[in-house]
Amino acid sequence: MEQEAHQGSNGSAACLKAEGLAKHFGGLVAVNNVDLAVENGERRGIIGPNGAGKTTFFNMIAGELDPTHGRVYLYGEDITRLPTHRRTHLGMARTFQITNLFPNLTVLDNVLLAAQALERSKFSMLRTIKSHRHIYDKAEEMMRRLNLWDMQNLIVKDLSHGYQRQIEIALALVENPKVLLLDEPTAGLSPAESAEVVSLLKELDAEITMLIIEHDMDVAFELVDKLMVMHEGEVIADGPKEEVRANQTVQEIYLGHD
Repeated sequence: MEQEAHQGSNGSAACLKAEGLAKHFGGLVAVNNVDLAVENGERRGIIGPNGAGKTTFFNMIAGELDPTHGRVYLYGEDITRLPTHRRTHLGMARTFQITNLFPNLTVLDNVLLAAQALERSKFSMLRTIKSHRHIYDKAEEMMRRLNLWDMQNLIVKDLSHGYQRQIEIALALVENPKVLLLDEPTAGLSPAESAEVVSLLKELDAEITMLIIEHDMDVAFELVDKLMVMHEGEVIADGPKEEVRANQTVQEIYLGHD
């Protein structure tokens, strides 16, 4: 079947697109017919007050939830019903609001396991992951790039929440994603830790497309080019961040201005 061409807001091709995405939980409409088009290399944020539906929408994009109706496309391919691991092989990776790490393993072992997960070949149970040189090299390269190599032998549970966030980002990036989904990357962090994560994300390859849910408005405005604001399951504003900042409805609903 010929793939449909999806267009972004300025007419260019959208690498990630949602059409009429909705999620109902019984009689509750959590997300109501939301559209989204994210272009290659774009940094797009999703913000909104608690209960706005942004996390539900995000989880449908990531494959954690099946939509009640609507479609999700990645580079023109319909991925609406694809499981998360299939989306990973197509170039999508994500982080979670609650860190999704192996707390009793070292930092290096966590990154090695993430690197191995994408391998199609079978591994011998008689050999350690570290003995597969190309996987080790891939993990080392990513950790050095993110300035995490010096803590390779530290146990994850002994690290600060901020460092655990950075390790989770390393796990997502070792998959070489084209599209990176970030679920509140600074949630629960101190201001200093938040600043470190923001700095890390700003230094990532400009070709990586990012979709970010973020509760901290200052962080969102620092990281993204465009913002989509949700309220009660619907989009109330979507566009360049400065236009969204000036939007009266956003100020009234999200920022609490009169």
